[in-house]
Amino acid sequence: MSTRDPRPDSGMSLLEVLAYVALLSILINLAAGIFVSTLRISKTGTRRLDTLQVMRTLGQDFADAAHRAYAVTPQLGQYTTNDQSVILALGPDDAPSNTKKFVVFGPIAAPNRMSRVMVREEAGQISLESCTTYAMELDTIEFSFVPPDSSEARTASMEITPKAQNAKLGSATPLKFVGTLRGLEVR
Repeated sequence: MSTRDPRPDSGMSLLEVLAYVALLSILINLAAGIFVSTLRISKTGTRRLDTLQVMRTLGQDFADAAHRAYAVTPQLGQYTTNDQSVILALGPDDAPSNTKKFVVFGPIAAPNRMSRVMVREEAGQISLESCTTYAMELDTIEFSFVPPDSSEARTASMEITPKAQNAKLGSATPLKFVGTLRGLEVR
C-alpha cells in the first residue's frame, strides 16, 4: 500500500496569483471608469430635467396669470412694464371692491433669474403678497405684446433663454410662452 495522499498538490503558484490580481485590477479599473461616466451622465440628465421642470412651471404660471388678467398695467409703484418685465392687472376674486391685485413678472429679486411678485393695492397703498424666484439662470428675458402698445394688449408673450449649462454645447434654445388676457375690464 501506498501512503501517498491521493490528492494532487493543490494551490497556485505565485505567478498565477499575480496574473489573477493583474486581471482583476484591470476589470476593477474598467468598472470604475464606467461608474464615473454613468454618474456624470446622470448628473447632466438630472440638471436638464430640473431645468425643464422649472421652465414648465414658469410657463404655466405666466399663462395662468395672463388668463386671470384683464389688462397690462404700465406702472405700479417701483415696477414698470417694459421689454424686461410686465405688470398684469388681475380680475377680482373674493377681495373687497377697493382692492386691486397685480402680478409682476421680471428679473426682480436677481438680475438673471425670473421672479413672480404678487402685489395688492388697497386704498392707494401697495403691499407685497408673495414673491417667487425661479431657480434657473437666464441669458435673456423679453416680453412683447399684441398689439405692440402694452396698454391695449390682448396677448402677452414672454421669451426666455436659459443659461447654457455646458459651454461646449453652445447657447440654449429660447422658449416662448404666450398668454391671452381675458379682456374683462373690471372697475
